[in-house]
Amino acid sequence: VNADEIGYRGVLTKKHLIDVYACYARYNNFIATAILVQRPGTANQRQFGMPINSTEIVETFGWGASVDYKLPSNFMLGANVSYNELRNAAAGTLSFFNTPKWRYNVTLSNNKLFKNISAAATWRWQDEIPMWESTFLSGYVPSFGGLDAQVSYRIPKTKNAIKIGGNN
Repeated sequence: VNADEIGYRGVLTKKHLIDVYACYARYNNFIATAILVQRPGTANQRQFGMPINSTEIVETFGWGASVDYKLPSNFMLGANVSYNELRNAAAGTLSFFNTPKWRYNVTLSNNKLFKNISAAATWRWQDEIPMWESTFLSGYVPSFGGLDAQVSYRIPKTKNAIKIGGNN
């Protein structure tokens, strides 16, 4: 594999932090799995997976960006988005590239909500995976989102905290 990545992380103003990146990789002899079917269409049909090396150069491409913004009263608003794609994988093989093309998160947090109390909530979403692949099972994964939230209590004079959280 030959991979290239470029990125930038920096403070734009006292209230803005950004992080952006892009990556690209080229695989020679990419290892995939070919599915072999013995006695197709019969009651005794059997399937086997066999590792193969792709004769094509397989590529991955991705990028991401995040922005954090400091709001009044110690609140922070953050958002990020990423995109990932596999290109030139041989048709009829399993690549096991089980990454959704699109994902994003939006977070609202406060590290000093009250004395010794902090809180955060994050909405996460990911795109569908048209064909999730594994050695045991393959299939469609629909897009979905979820909310994570937590409240923390920092125990004074120690380096300990108690966190309570949940997600749907």
